[in-house]
Amino acid sequence: ASVQRHRSWTFPPQWFALAAGLIFVAALAGAGLLKSSMSPADTLARDAIGHHRNCALKFRLVRTPVPLEEAAERFDRAFRLLRSAPPDEIATPDGFASVIDRHSCAYGDRRFGHVVMRYRGRVVSLLMTANGGTQRVAETADAVPHLIGRPTDGLSVVSVSGSRHAILLVSDLASTELAQLSKLLSV
Repeated sequence: ASVQRHRSWTFPPQWFALAAGLIFVAALAGAGLLKSSMSPADTLARDAIGHHRNCALKFRLVRTPVPLEEAAERFDRAFRLLRSAPPDEIATPDGFASVIDRHSCAYGDRRFGHVVMRYRGRVVSLLMTANGGTQRVAETADAVPHLIGRPTDGLSVVSVSGSRHAILLVSDLASTELAQLSKLLSV
């Protein structure tokens, strides 16, 4: 009769550290590939939706909002335009869009000029941010609002891109309603 012996394998602790390091590097590489595979418009839409959710809907900000005049001096002088545009009350065929708040705040690495509005019982964010050359440059003054990114958690983003800034509207309104509001605001 033969007796089988069970062989017990033991690995040196350095092997576990090496395996953990390889898993970590693989995870970082995968995250980098995922991020780099997103188009600039998708990244902008994701940031705009995250910002709208954190600031306008839940007010869960990491940094304190900055008044627009101060933000114009410190970050981007274009934010000064949002002090009076759009007007506090905007007449639309479906009622008024009313400005609730105006400020500048950040989401991740992106700085936004932010006008929070109420329209048809919904919260709408008008955001201005430097496009950093990531958006198609508008060749004419009457740029056409267009949906960017994918709707996320019921939130959509409509964008109008200029040579230096993107103007975005974010809300849970239907994308057609958001585009119509964008056209009214651009007038």
